[in-house]
Amino acid sequence: MLTKLRYIIGALALISTPALAQEEVRQSELDFFRDLQTGEVFGEAPSGMLSPRALSELFAGEVRNIDWASRSERELNRALERFELVKIVSKRVRCNFTVCEIMLVVDGGNPKASAEISQHLGLASRILGKELTIAIGAVEGGRSAVLGYVHDEEMNP
Repeated sequence: MLTKLRYIIGALALISTPALAQEEVRQSELDFFRDLQTGEVFGEAPSGMLSPRALSELFAGEVRNIDWASRSERELNRALERFELVKIVSKRVRCNFTVCEIMLVVDGGNPKASAEISQHLGLASRILGKELTIAIGAVEGGRSAVLGYVHDEEMNP
């Protein structure tokens, strides 16, 4: 059974500076990640779900378990390599003790691409025995920004 897709945010129009992993990351993409992490986009998550803000705070407060984090990062990066419909412009995959944070910028943003992202990351999260919470939003230049957290199911309220 594939993991539940927690959030899909359609067409968030934001703003335009550089920095993350491969190509140039625009300010609008950095703003998207920051707005989700700080709760600017979502105040309260739907009942029974953790918001990206809560998961970001949990991730930031964890210390890194090198064995678990390295294994989890390898599995998630393998999932990203399986993308066929999506061209990854930049990525950052980091894991700490029980939570992984995934930041992607991809070209395009069609529904098939969103489905591919959630399918591959959802499968990887299940292999790790975790839940996936993901937000996908359109940013300038025909790109989409993806913020995902892989976390324990029992964290849900």
